[in-house]
Formats: sequence, structure tokens, C-alpha cells
Amino acid sequence: MTAARLGLALLPCLAAACVELTPNDTPVTTWEADLVPHISHPDLIGQVAAAVQLGGTDVGIGIEGAAPGASHLWGVRSGSCGAPGTLIGTSLDYPILVVSDSGKASAQTRLGSSLSADVSYHAELRESTTDTSRIACGNLQRLESP
Repeated sequence: MTAARLGLALLPCLAAACVELTPNDTPVTTWEADLVPHISHPDLIGQVAAAVQLGGTDVGIGIEGAAPGASHLWGVRSGSCGAPGTLIGTSLDYPILVVSDSGKASAQTRLGSSLSADVSYHAELRESTTDTSRIACGNLQRLESP
């Protein structure tokens, strides 16, 4: 499911197609993941997108079908959902997702490090700020540059 189908504005100009490049600019590499919910949260859907640019990575997340008023931790990690690795950046780099009355939440952040093409990454969503049980996960896929 794409961000457009979710009606999410994850990042204003995420895809390389909307970045104007001059001869001195570095191309943007994009990554996407659909979040797969844990069986305990069957109505939860979401997407994570990342744009790697010189000097860092812009990451956005959007979810729907969450409990109104809930607060969720999230983050990008190395590895996969089945074999998770370390958090990219620190937990303070990721704003808490606060769910609206309609069950939606979104957030954006800028990480000081760039995702590497030869490493696997995934995004995780946690139950709350105090219960760090994973409730959704998605393996990030690097999109081919045009």
C-alpha cells in the first residue's frame, strides 16, 4: 500500500522524481516499507519512507487504524523484521506518534546518518512509550533510481 492510498503526506518531496538535480547535486535514494501489524492489532496499517541524501536520511511514518489517543514509539533498525539489528540513530531522533481521534498518526525526522545500499533495514512500531512490545514491522526496500 502506498502513501497516496493511505492518504498520508509522509515527506513533502520524498521521491527522486520531485528533486531537482543540478550537476553538483547528489541523487536521492529512497526506501519504503509497508508495516505488517501484529495479530493483536489487525486493523493497523501504515507505511514508512526514507530519503537518503548527502549528510543524512529523512524518514517519515504514517499509520491508520490505531487506538485514538495512543502514543507509539517507532524507529528504523538495521536487519529485518525476522532478524532485527541496532537502532539507526538514537530513540530521541524519533518523535512519538500520537494518534488522533480518527486513529491516524504521522511523524517525520532527520537522521544524521545515511542508509547504506548494502545493508538491510526495517521499521518497527511499538505498543506505547512504556510497553515496547513490537506491534508492527516492515522491511525497507530500496527503490531503483529513475
